This record gives sequence, C-alpha cells and structure tokens, in this order.
Amino acid sequence: MQDTNNRLKVKKNDKRIFLKDYCFYIYPLDNKKHINFRPMIDLKKIKEDTEVDSIVIADKDGNVIDALDTKHDTNIALMIETAFSMCDDMVKDLLKGDLDQLMAKSSKGFLIANRIKSDSIILVVSKNMSKLGLLLKYMSSLEK
Repeated sequence: MQDTNNRLKVKKNDKRIFLKDYCFYIYPLDNKKHINFRPMIDLKKIKEDTEVDSIVIADKDGNVIDALDTKHDTNIALMIETAFSMCDDMVKDLLKGDLDQLMAKSSKGFLIANRIKSDSIILVVSKNMSKLGLLLKYMSSLEK
C-alpha cells in the first residue's frame, strides 16, 4: 500500500512500515507486537555519494531491514550477521572491546560492514577500489 504523497509504504507480511523519513520495525515480544522506531538511512543517497554496488541493512538476527541493488539479500543478511557476530566475539576475547566495523578485500573489490546502533549492521559492497577511503569515511559518519 502506498499513499499518493509517497509517504506510507506497507507490504504484506513485511515487518517494516515506512512513513516519510522514518521506519517502524515490528518485532514480536512475549507474544505481543513491539514497534521499534528509528529514522531511516537513505540507501539511494549512500549509493549516489559513494558509488557502491550494493547495500544491505540487517538486524541482529540476520533479517533484512532494507537493501538496494542486492540479489539474495536474505542470504547476505544472514551471512553478514554471522560473520559480524563471530568477529565481535573474537574482538571481545582478544581486545576486550566491541566490533564496530568489519572489512574484507578481494581481487574483485571489497565489502565493509558497520554496526548501526546496537541492533543492526549495514553492509556495503564495491568493486571500485579507488573509492575505499571515501567509503571508510562515509561509513564512520553513520549513526552508531
């Protein structure tokens, strides 16, 4: 469902309700629905500013919150949550801290995953190595 002013979007069986610049996440809590309210991150603006190839935002359980230009976003959300959790455990054991950012580089490009607040992760993927510095700075500026 979408209103004529492009402010409200509701998809059947979705856990998200978009209202202008904010997103309501609906989570079950003790057999009751709990609504988590947070400003949305503009994925199109991130892509426009940094020229990344794809973006996924996942919650702490590996569910897709939002995605842009990503095939198999559900699988990617689960994989990045698992990788982030495992690396977070390693950082806690070895460095006695919390993981804020995870980076991986290959001959074909790189990916960066950042923690957003305490309950979600944003993953960006780029094949353009020349944008790495810009993207690192941009990712650090996102709300934590």
